Amino acid sequence: MWKAFIPRAHGAWIILATAILLGLLYGEQPGPGALALSLAAIFGFCTAERAFAKAWRAASIHALAFCLAAVWSTFEVPLSQLVILASAAGAFAIVQFFLRHRRVAFEVVGMVSLSLVLPAVSLATGCPVGWPLFALTAVFAMHVMHAAFRTRAHLSPKRRPTARIVGLGAGLVVLGLLLTGSIGIPIALAVGFGLAEPWAPDWTPLRARTIGLRETALIALVPVAFLVQQYLDR
Repeated sequence: MWKAFIPRAHGAWIILATAILLGLLYGEQPGPGALALSLAAIFGFCTAERAFAKAWRAASIHALAFCLAAVWSTFEVPLSQLVILASAAGAFAIVQFFLRHRRVAFEVVGMVSLSLVLPAVSLATGCPVGWPLFALTAVFAMHVMHAAFRTRAHLSPKRRPTARIVGLGAGLVVLGLLLTGSIGIPIALAVGFGLAEPWAPDWTPLRARTIGLRETALIALVPVAFLVQQYLDR
């Protein structure tokens, strides 16, 4: 019975966990605010996913946990920040609802919205919202967005040109951020591996399980690269 409460969204858990990890690493001092927002993000995601799957009982319990975490957040995070975060989350929820029958668009928007947990958690840890945070958030968002196109390309080879085009566009943005000094070489390389994957000469369609393992490895490169960047900046 407990399995009914666990979201089934492909790849979402590693993306959500990575976003929270990056937010905690990027912030100054993780504290109650970071924990409250992280729990709110997790239970909010669980609520939406179970509701879309029409598992209403599980969605209701997740919604209750989300409300408790959200109330806790009001005691730990400045109201002005919460208003911004709540507005962004609400906007993404509305978009997700209208895209629920368009699977590719749903996955892209969903992955990008999950990646926005990064600035949410960083806000709670006291990290100022500046250009470096925005750059890192944008890079991670592009990384996970492109993951949806790579997955579709592996499942349907005719979509490979689309994955290549999207990857090329995202790669140009990453290159611009690198040249302006907004991100470091380790982070650019970590994202570049994922963006370049559809261009590999030996690229072949994969099974779903293999796709999941590969995407997990590619996305996990981002926090590893961030730790390397922090070490180099000392």
